[in-house]
Amino acid sequence: MKNLVIIFACMLLIASCKTKSDPVDDFGSSHKIFVRYYDSNCKSAMDTVTLHIHDTITLSHATGYYRIASPDGSFFEVGQLRTGKKSGVWKSYTFWNVIPKQTLNTMAKYKDGKLNGKYLTFTRDSIPIESFFYVGDKQVGKQTEYDTESGKPALLYETNNDGQFINDYLALSRTGDTLYHTNFGKDATGYEKRYDRWGILISEGKMIKGKQKAFISYDYDYEHERYSSARHYTVTDTSLILQWAKHYPENVMPKK
Repeated sequence: MKNLVIIFACMLLIASCKTKSDPVDDFGSSHKIFVRYYDSNCKSAMDTVTLHIHDTITLSHATGYYRIASPDGSFFEVGQLRTGKKSGVWKSYTFWNVIPKQTLNTMAKYKDGKLNGKYLTFTRDSIPIESFFYVGDKQVGKQTEYDTESGKPALLYETNNDGQFINDYLALSRTGDTLYHTNFGKDATGYEKRYDRWGILISEGKMIKGKQKAFISYDYDYEHERYSSARHYTVTDTSLILQWAKHYPENVMPKK
């Protein structure tokens, strides 16, 4: 088994907290196939048209229930459009030729083309990955990230209108034990620790009013069950600066 190393995403840590990237349509093509249906069941098709992804004029006339698919049919989503804008609940799917199997990727609620409400993501085995809440395309409110093997909550936290951690922040092990708990309060200030789904500490650092000034990221050798190295960074408004890097001897491990 090769050594597995987790390197915490540095650019992610510059942000006030780890939130999901803005959801996008990952069709891998410049064109999409739009199939319009008579009702929300999407059983009986009215018409079909292929549109370029930048053809906003034609899209602005699209109103009704649609199935929007990649040209090869491997990825598609279904839901309602109102003058080209997503409305209500939309679901996206992937078809896996290897299995073969069709799986639910995401389920999200929209209003006027913007995310408003729950945004759920799943593994191809239908295990939840994330349960986020959005208001006007911004991740606001109580958020949950899951262990993708057991489907149990792994990280529970709350974000404000700026996407910053506020109030309770709770990291759980795969067995449901508390790994770390803190409270960022209303001013988004506190000490953040992030763990992987096996309960391994992968990064830590202090937040001050939603901004991270410095953090440490850890590399873990899963084969030998030990930390192999760590890097300490400072963060400015424009850059990420490596202050030091350290390799751990086999008998030395940082505290979790």
